[in-house]
Amino acid sequence: MNSKSNEIKVCGLTQNTITNEYMFIFDEFGSKRNCMYGKCANCSRYNTSYSWCKSCDPHKTVQGWTSGNKDVDDCIIEFQLKATRYEDVIEWIPFNKLVNIQKIGDKVLATWLDGIRQVKKNYIWKQSQPLVPSYNVELKILHDSQNLLDLLNNFKDLMQLNNSELKVYGLTQGIEGFPLTALILVFNFIRDDENGTCANCNRYNTSKVWCRTCDPQKTTQGWTSGNKNIDDCIKEFQLKAINYEDVIEWIHFNRLDNIQKIGEGGFGSVFSATWLDGKRIALNDGYMKYKQSRTPSSIVALKTLPGPQKNFLKEINYYITDNKFYLSKKFKKNLIKVHKAKYFHGDFHSGNILQNQYGNGDLISYIADLGLSRKNDESELEDSVYGVIPYVAPEVFNYRPYTIASDIYSFGIIMTEISTGKPPYYDVEYDGVLIIRICDGLRPKFAEGTPDCYIQLANQCMDANPSNRPTASHIYDELSRWYNIVDHSVANDKNELSILEAFQFADKIIPTLSNELPICPKDKLTSKLLSFKNHSELINSLSTKLPISGK
Repeated sequence: MNSKSNEIKVCGLTQNTITNEYMFIFDEFGSKRNCMYGKCANCSRYNTSYSWCKSCDPHKTVQGWTSGNKDVDDCIIEFQLKATRYEDVIEWIPFNKLVNIQKIGDKVLATWLDGIRQVKKNYIWKQSQPLVPSYNVELKILHDSQNLLDLLNNFKDLMQLNNSELKVYGLTQGIEGFPLTALILVFNFIRDDENGTCANCNRYNTSKVWCRTCDPQKTTQGWTSGNKNIDDCIKEFQLKAINYEDVIEWIHFNRLDNIQKIGEGGFGSVFSATWLDGKRIALNDGYMKYKQSRTPSSIVALKTLPGPQKNFLKEINYYITDNKFYLSKKFKKNLIKVHKAKYFHGDFHSGNILQNQYGNGDLISYIADLGLSRKNDESELEDSVYGVIPYVAPEVFNYRPYTIASDIYSFGIIMTEISTGKPPYYDVEYDGVLIIRICDGLRPKFAEGTPDCYIQLANQCMDANPSNRPTASHIYDELSRWYNIVDHSVANDKNELSILEAFQFADKIIPTLSNELPICPKDKLTSKLLSFKNHSELINSLSTKLPISGK
């Protein structure tokens, strides 16, 4: 028997002897009730969480208060009635209950006299609902809109995010130093006693030896690069740092030693160096005690960022904000994240996929060289484009802007390269003639024995019409499905059986194929500036004259 909610415990069925209607008997939130949570004083049933009965307690929280505005009251009541734990109930907090208001950098702190809700466990199976009085909290204007409904909608959006970093206590209004009519959020960053105590605000830190309220402001002081724009760029990310180890810095060049060039990319040179001061680390200084420290003489990498300063700062922005993108274990999964954030890579080819093998044999892939990435709505028509010709989508050569779908085309080319083990069109020059053939439908071939489902997906990615190409999410789902079928050697239907047999056949035939890699000049597979205007002219003049081959 399926119920619409996993909270409902169905007890059975009955029939109304008067109307003959069948009815099912259930206990609302029954599956959540547990004797360890104590008993509800109102309904005498076990609570649904510690000292909280979801059937009764939410209705108590909506009584005996008002903000003075019905829309604000209704908004808060909506979330109070949904509360599943005593500690999660949000409130209207009268302004006179907030004292000792002080500003630290761009943060505003206050002491909440009534304090936060906290379950007190007297002993097993018995709890109470006390408050922790005179608790330090933070205040922030909810939004700068003058429209109350906009403010409340923003509050609802914030509450529905299930933010793991913020603990929201409620709303207030009329605080000195804020606009009189502004709705003010009362909250805290989530804190843990295991992280130690902040010496400045005397609250538990938000991460090990790091108080997100106080410490970021300290990192912006006592240094300068000598350039205000660069200082502002670095400080922007310092103020957003959520961990001590994640703080970026201005590093004086004389603190870098043993600088050696180790590579050349399409968007800058790469060097290795020893950073004398070293990387930040939260050092364990005993049981549940940490201190801010560094690992001196750390080996680091450097990358030149050519071009105008605005582009230089823009790339720094991309490198930092997409940090999770570099650290993720599967580059296909991360392409989903980038595209969902409405970014495209802009120079996606196999040379920008890095691999690292751990001691246990796990192979992890990373996407690199995001120097050309940008938001999808920032795509512009340009007279030139960086890239490696076989990986550039045909619409880009036809004077259309680069989009997320252009990345998908590049991934399709990479799929053919994985199939053959050879660079696309390795045996011809990467020139204007190849561009024309690509625009006229030329695509790389696949190796013998490549499964049909794999070829079909790659061809969809390489479709001449960008709107026909699949999304990164669809590609990831398909590849994951194939992997699960092959890895477990289990097929649930004829389609899955054909997929399993196709990949098993491919595994058998791979050892019989030539593994001799073609010799390609290094610069052939390096991104370079392609003259967009010249290639467009070439396409216009020769496209009707060239024979098409390799379709």
